Amino acid sequence: MTLRPRAAALAAATLLLAGCDSAAPPDTIEVAPSTRPCPDSGIRLTTGPTEAASGLRALRVTLTNCGRTTVELNGYPRLTLLDADREPVEHVTVLEGTDEITTGIRDDGPRRITVRPRAGAVTSLVWRNTYDDTSRAPVTAPHVTVDPGLGRGTTTLTPYAPFDLGSTGKLGTTAWRSP
Repeated sequence: MTLRPRAAALAAATLLLAGCDSAAPPDTIEVAPSTRPCPDSGIRLTTGPTEAASGLRALRVTLTNCGRTTVELNGYPRLTLLDADREPVEHVTVLEGTDEITTGIRDDGPRRITVRPRAGAVTSLVWRNTYDDTSRAPVTAPHVTVDPGLGRGTTTLTPYAPFDLGSTGKLGTTAWRSP
């Protein structure tokens, strides 16, 4: 017996959903295994695409616990923007919170997040390509180092699009949260 394409797709989706575990606590997510090896720190950081609209930029950073022990986050990541030579960029202010950049991306502030093995947490980096002083050169950075605040070092990330902070040099971040 052969199934029609639509019926076959429905059957496949049903089988996939049947294997889902609905008992996972609401403050954790299961993260798909990566083909890259887990770093010695047991923490993998990745970025998605930069969302851009009307001068507002947002970049989601995902922390995946690929280690074997549970970790706890409580606060904001520590960020440093780097130039093409991977040197710190001058005239950058990293803000804890997003209110000075936008009210469109909410930051609920720090709270304790338990990240079990194979689970994750996220933070959003937000900025505007705004010029408030045209006599200053634009602040642009292709890389960012992220320290999650776990005492396990930093990770350098290179998003698809650079950080273009205009002349303001301001970058806001949300506290770590469950996705």
